[in-house]
Amino acid sequence: EIQIKSKKLPITRKFYAFYHAPIVKFWFNTLAYLGFLMLYTFVVLVQMERLPSVQEWIVIAYIFTYAIEKVREIFMSEAGKISQKIKVWFSDYFNISDTIAIISFFIGFGLRFGAKWNFENAYDNHVFVAGRLIYCLNIIFWYVRLLDFLAVNQQAGPYVMMIGKMVA
Repeated sequence: EIQIKSKKLPITRKFYAFYHAPIVKFWFNTLAYLGFLMLYTFVVLVQMERLPSVQEWIVIAYIFTYAIEKVREIFMSEAGKISQKIKVWFSDYFNISDTIAIISFFIGFGLRFGAKWNFENAYDNHVFVAGRLIYCLNIIFWYVRLLDFLAVNQQAGPYVMMIGKMVA
């Protein structure tokens, strides 16, 4: 008879193993993204004031950090020269979509904050309204990004791929 002594893992190691498991990372990432989408939808649907709300600041911070992550992705890719890294990075559809989403968001952000406040009603200011309109159009790109999350789903994934091939 062979007996194997089993050691109990310390609680810190259990937490580390749990939170570094790929499936847990995926679901945390997905839930955080859905939370971001709900917050951004709220910002777009609710009447904007001259000064941004806490919810809008959270959306701005999320997109800013997402932009930094995308820049990190470019520099960490395997290609040699920076031009090759950018070319490889832009070969993925979702990277192109993310770039358009980030740039258009910051254009809307600039218009929203660059508006001069000599109007009683914020919606009489055409620059402010243009910034809000860009926010409204920009959210479409962030919802399209959900398709990337659905692509790994066992049931929805093949349909997402078929739709992508039909549209392309």
